[in-house]
Amino acid sequence: VSRYGLYDLDGVELCVNVTILDASWNQLTSVAELRDAEKLVELYLAGNSIYDISPLAGLSSLELLDLEGNEVEDLEPLLEMPSLQFVNLKNNPIEHESLLEQLRKAGLVVLI
Repeated sequence: VSRYGLYDLDGVELCVNVTILDASWNQLTSVAELRDAEKLVELYLAGNSIYDISPLAGLSSLELLDLEGNEVEDLEPLLEMPSLQFVNLKNNPIEHESLLEQLRKAGLVVLI
């Protein structure tokens, strides 16, 4: 669903077996619809206007998260993703850079 001009992800909650989702380069501001996407392993959300990633905190299978070019300030939810290995945070107004060090110490590869 990349580059479809989407404003939301309504209906994605019905795709319970999706493991890879590319919703990059849309006009998304929220990821609340992904709250229960427990089987997601890779999630691409680059080039949107997402600022709150807290709905993703419970995604225990998520290994790769691409958030480049969004409005993410708070990185705390990333600490609650036990399987996360890689996160792209380029071009985001990150609020607490001290959390970046915590993420790296936890073994994450973090691009900023």
